[in-house]
Amino acid sequence: MKGRFLLSVFLTGLLVLSCRNREPLVIAYMGSMTGPNADLGDAGRNGVLLGVDSINSLGGIHGRPLEVLILDNAMDENLVPPLLHSLSGRGVEVLIGPQTSVMTRAALPVADKLGICLVSPSATSNEFLGRDDNLIRLSSSTTDFGALYSALLLEKGHMNCGLILDLKNGAYTESWLKAFVSHYVNRGGKILNVQFIDSSRKSDFRDELNLFLESGAGVLVVNASSMDSAALIQELRKMGSSVPVFVSEWAGTDHFIKLGGRAVEGVVVLQPFDPYDESEEFVQFYRNFTERYNEEPSYVAIAAYDATLVVLQALFNRKAGESMKEAILNNSPYEGLQQEIIFNKFGDTRRLALFQEVREGQFRKFE
Repeated sequence: MKGRFLLSVFLTGLLVLSCRNREPLVIAYMGSMTGPNADLGDAGRNGVLLGVDSINSLGGIHGRPLEVLILDNAMDENLVPPLLHSLSGRGVEVLIGPQTSVMTRAALPVADKLGICLVSPSATSNEFLGRDDNLIRLSSSTTDFGALYSALLLEKGHMNCGLILDLKNGAYTESWLKAFVSHYVNRGGKILNVQFIDSSRKSDFRDELNLFLESGAGVLVVNASSMDSAALIQELRKMGSSVPVFVSEWAGTDHFIKLGGRAVEGVVVLQPFDPYDESEEFVQFYRNFTERYNEEPSYVAIAAYDATLVVLQALFNRKAGESMKEAILNNSPYEGLQQEIIFNKFGDTRRLALFQEVREGQFRKFE
């Protein structure tokens, strides 16, 4: 976390050391920590806990320790409302999460009724843009991400493609597809094949891949979780195809490489952070994260850490009578781990992003 905020927390903590039995400030985190998106949920939780523990080690917020309630939605929309209602009576006014657009869509109406501010590290669907509700987003929109993929394909001379997308997170994938198609087709690209899968149903993806190969498309673009993207690409390689593959930012975790093995070598993915950052803050965060969790931080962990930074700074500076969303917006901009975070009046922002390629079992800069 940035020095000025930590110094303020530390100095305030010194002033309240004599106040011993102060009630904790309770916040919540919601992610999919079981099921096909468990890598996202776990990474986000780890980023949140690292941020909260850093503040607690300095005395908390105005002398009050932070407590985090962990909620697992298992990527099941039906679980979201009861999980949010379980927070009633706990004094929770802010929840970091959900991670995915479809879970955010399920959570938002309930959060609005309960007066809980959602701070999503990675929900991207355009349906959340420009809305006056209880949602703060730390991710760029699908308009931004879809256009970036289209521009890269065209830049590399890929003038036709096929796409396979997961409808389980349809709030995100359908919005992403619309943005990609609009940008790609308007600039001369041709889409020869579009198919949807449902990750809740078991499949080896051979039927979808056969249709893709029959279309003659020169590039495959996959928008699915890390687990399903890896499985799909493995099957494609088993079928003897060496067609270039691009996967969406959704799959951009180490889990994708671990599951995909050699089959995902050469696959290109967009990462909404700069893994080559040599700033003191990022190097220290990277060291703390890897030492604590024995794995490298993914984009979700970094976004969740930034979301935690935003929430804690807003709590620290919150004025009497302000809602949590008002406190967050009124204290913008924030110094995030790698960039300044500026929210508009609706709680929307944009995030830096870099394309990477899997080489020798690691994400490397894509040239």
